[in-house]
Amino acid sequence: MSKKTFVYDTSKGFSSMIKQYFSEKMDIDICTNKKNFKNYKMSDYEVCFFTVNDIEDLFLLKKVYYEIEHFFITSPRKTIYEKVMNLKYEDAVYIDFDYSKKDIVYEINYNLSLNNII
Repeated sequence: MSKKTFVYDTSKGFSSMIKQYFSEKMDIDICTNKKNFKNYKMSDYEVCFFTVNDIEDLFLLKKVYYEIEHFFITSPRKTIYEKVMNLKYEDAVYIDFDYSKKDIVYEINYNLSLNNII
């Protein structure tokens, strides 16, 4: 296992997919409960997959974005996704849930490889 990865996903669907497809390539910690979020030290991670489900998640994202080098951000809700896009985090990879699972996994693999993470 090379890179330590943090996945924040209170809806649990996206984190299950990340675990299924990438657990053999990365050391993954998953947080699915907002109350447990404070128990993780963000500076311990090199990669983050962050699912923004509501405004509270958006504020959490803003707090931790600059603590992790490689960021993947998504939201299943279009209105929230637009707010995330308006943050204009240039180094982040934005994942659109309108794509198929195959395309999402390809995009993640591509960006992980591009940045020498896997």
